[in-house]
Amino acid sequence: MKDGEVSERGTYQELLDKKGAFAEFLLQHITEEVDSSDAVSSVFSDLTPQLGCLAAAIYLHDLLLSGVLRSPMLFFDTTPLGRVLSRFSKDMEVVDANMPWYVSDGLYCFFEVIGTVVVISYTTPLFTSVIIPISLLYYFIQRFYVATSRQLKRLESVTRSPIYSHFGETVTGVQAIRAYGQQERFMHESENKVDTNQVCYYPSIISNRWLAIRLEMIGNLIILFASLFAVLGREQDPSLVGLSVTYSLQ
Repeated sequence: MKDGEVSERGTYQELLDKKGAFAEFLLQHITEEVDSSDAVSSVFSDLTPQLGCLAAAIYLHDLLLSGVLRSPMLFFDTTPLGRVLSRFSKDMEVVDANMPWYVSDGLYCFFEVIGTVVVISYTTPLFTSVIIPISLLYYFIQRFYVATSRQLKRLESVTRSPIYSHFGETVTGVQAIRAYGQQERFMHESENKVDTNQVCYYPSIISNRWLAIRLEMIGNLIILFASLFAVLGREQDPSLVGLSVTYSLQ
């Protein structure tokens, strides 16, 4: 029916073959359902890491709060207040704000690498001979970087807590500081603590760049071997060779 009149007659298959109003309506309905399904899948895939990290953040915060509240007085006598505040502020900020993006990017990169290696290995079977050496090289770089980065992060965290402590002490005793005219001294001390923290933060950034250069080198090795084996296997389909090189460039 269309505009109150019978526009087409026939069986279901006959109406589809005519590609008229009925076929157009059916195609539009199927397209809307597919789009709606894709939107739901996209939202679900985006929410899953977010919800997982939210649960992890709540669990970590509860453990942290319970541990601090149950600590003996000796802990508070020997641990600077800024270090405790740093755990509840900066560390929790990383879990709340940054971790979902890290998880999402990590999953994306993981499946991208797996897909790339599978495609190259399928189109250029000789490439499988270099997967293990490249994986061992990556594993060595990863172990070296993680151990170094962990220590650098620890140093940066330790030098960050005095900033919070000094700021809290300054705010608490601001009347006495002004009364004795010690504003410049406290400002200078605050700037020195920030500078010390930046001195420890800078190597952390440099180590990240060190890792990036090594990872790019591994990526270049993958491109080199994929191209080399594609040239050696001259009997291969040129389209598959092009596919292999294209994926290796990723």
